[in-house]
Amino acid sequence: MDDKRGKLSRDELTGLHFGFGYNLHYRYYKCRLLEDNLDRIDELFSEIRDKQRDDMTSMLEIELVTNAVQYCSDLAILFLTSMKPPTEYIKTVSSVHDTGSGSVSEFYEKIPEQSDDYFWNLFGYNRIDLTDNEILKGERSIERFKKDIKIISKYFRRHYQLYTGYKHGMRIFVLKNEYNGNNLIFMPTQRGDFDIAEVGAMWYLQSIEIVGMVHRMFTEIIEPLISWIPLAQMTDTDLQTEKFEKTITTDKTPDPERPFGFKIRVAFPWKIHNTDRRIPYY
Repeated sequence: MDDKRGKLSRDELTGLHFGFGYNLHYRYYKCRLLEDNLDRIDELFSEIRDKQRDDMTSMLEIELVTNAVQYCSDLAILFLTSMKPPTEYIKTVSSVHDTGSGSVSEFYEKIPEQSDDYFWNLFGYNRIDLTDNEILKGERSIERFKKDIKIISKYFRRHYQLYTGYKHGMRIFVLKNEYNGNNLIFMPTQRGDFDIAEVGAMWYLQSIEIVGMVHRMFTEIIEPLISWIPLAQMTDTDLQTEKFEKTITTDKTPDPERPFGFKIRVAFPWKIHNTDRRIPYY
């Protein structure tokens, strides 16, 4: 495959495919795979030397942590997106930055101090539409969520520097502290030097807990928020069928003599056919 690329305008179908191609379970299962590889490292890499195995262990631990940070970022992006009008979903989900105004970092910096009204809005609750029992259930849900999102916020901010150093070309390295055997993680700074974090054995374990929390938020809050009704509004697409296909051909390529065509097939999950919008409870 060469590096020539064509152009394709975004219609409702490509928007749907782009906006909802995200697999909210992926990083959860990746975490489980990484943990399994870490537990079986002696079996999987029995042929490599001890020093190489130590290096591999360190990198798997870092992979677990950075995977958790990325999952936290994904969660924040979809929360920020869910608070926008449905027609702005595609634009928002593809334009949220890590830092700056309206960013993932700002979301996690501010959320520990947000009011209850903010969380009612975040969950899409409307007291007028809810029964007294649903309101009480919503209040309990928000209190549980506030407790966990504060833990996630602290984790994201604590490990964000490690994540960015790893994401941008793996610009981190690990050495042993000769005095106690702990790992020293060297992370580049904008100053041109390195910050050093000393971590002990099993330092990565919280990442597994964080991934579990985030996964629960995806399945119990994000999925209900993006039910079939707002999904149709977000993409201007009729979702009443089980699936649909569209073949697209374009000649907007670097070489007009070499047009290309492809088929997009979207199979809708069963839940979007339920016309009763599910209330998100955590």
